[in-house]
Amino acid sequence: QTQSKIGFALLLDKLDLPQPKWQELGQDSPGKLTYPVWLKYEYGTAGRGVRKLRSKRQIEEAISTLSQQKANRLMLQADMPGRYGQVGAVFRHGKLLAVHSSLQTGVGVGGSAAARKSVHLPTAYAHIQKIGQHLCWHGPLTLDFILKNGKPYYIECNPRMVEPANAYMAGVNFPDLLIRLSTGCKISGDVKIGARGVKTHSMEALLLGIAETAGKRMDILHTVRAYIRDKGSTEVLTPITKDLPSAIPLLTVFASLMFRPKSGSRLAGKAVQTYSILPQTITLLKR
Repeated sequence: QTQSKIGFALLLDKLDLPQPKWQELGQDSPGKLTYPVWLKYEYGTAGRGVRKLRSKRQIEEAISTLSQQKANRLMLQADMPGRYGQVGAVFRHGKLLAVHSSLQTGVGVGGSAAARKSVHLPTAYAHIQKIGQHLCWHGPLTLDFILKNGKPYYIECNPRMVEPANAYMAGVNFPDLLIRLSTGCKISGDVKIGARGVKTHSMEALLLGIAETAGKRMDILHTVRAYIRDKGSTEVLTPITKDLPSAIPLLTVFASLMFRPKSGSRLAGKAVQTYSILPQTITLLKR
């Protein structure tokens, strides 16, 4: 109900929570939604299982490609203008312990949030609490949404913790809560809610996102310059001033993109692919 995109859409319908119009896509059905639409694998990660399509022909081509790859079931979801954001929470057997929300201020690969600003969204807090109570959820839960006219419309669910640095900077330490929860420590007090107005970013993710969408060296350089000058936003993935070795992956990505600006999607795809085969590799090495 949470890991499956189709399962989550059905859950939202069951709980009468807002989401863009959607439908499951059959091999013989091109769909009835107006264009553009989002085509989604039932299962996917890091924005790799989502495509924005603008015509019936693109849908048919995508179906043909995905069927050859033996992909999971597919769904179509209506495009919705608005601000992309996330709300994350931690539960103890359905009881809400902490919650935090943020809006995207910088785009990464696959439309992900490479830069964020924390916001206060009581409606989103009530919605995620409703889901957590219904599922008697134990642990972390994160919802992706589109904010339109002040109302969140949910587009995806991650049954895990997602990028906790913005929440941490806003006063909600999700990793600490999860450790205390998993070790049986007492967690007392009121529900912890993140402060608003806190800005964070990942320069590496921003560079990959700019390369994927624009594919131009000047845009990459402009992004670096803008975030170096922005003293109000905190780097969370490669904080060079506090962790000098973290400059190595950042400079490697920067050099690769300056040499081949349109390689952002390829670099991100290889990274996800590496994570997906890592468990199998470890198992084989043990044998």
